[in-house]
Amino acid sequence: MPNHDRLWIGSFSGGSETTTYWLLDRLPEMNVKSGGAVLFGGGGSPKKEGIVKRLEKSKHIKGSFPLTWIVGEHDHEGGQTDDDPFDALITSKEGETFYASQGWDTKRIVAKHYHHLIIKDDIGQYGAYLKENIK
Repeated sequence: MPNHDRLWIGSFSGGSETTTYWLLDRLPEMNVKSGGAVLFGGGGSPKKEGIVKRLEKSKHIKGSFPLTWIVGEHDHEGGQTDDDPFDALITSKEGETFYASQGWDTKRIVAKHYHHLIIKDDIGQYGAYLKENIK
């Protein structure tokens, strides 16, 4: 990736996992000075996955870089099987807890009445959640 002074990341599900497990650790290589990430439906702890033990904010980025998780309150129901045990509700909490412990500005929003897809009447509600919760 090219160098970026200010980088905002928006991700969903597996993209949220990629962001929290690998991309945030690469911010210094991209020369990112500030920005943030919004993680829908995932975004776990790289420590729990055995990827890195620590990811201190102060060693990765000097400016503001808030991390916001938005996950449906029912994001674990009906999706877990023996072949796919992923639970975004738990995973997002593990990610938020890990990053908060490393000095990152974190926020986790549990979207009432939603599952993995945050939709109403077949219309995505992602923009509405961003407008309402990201200031």
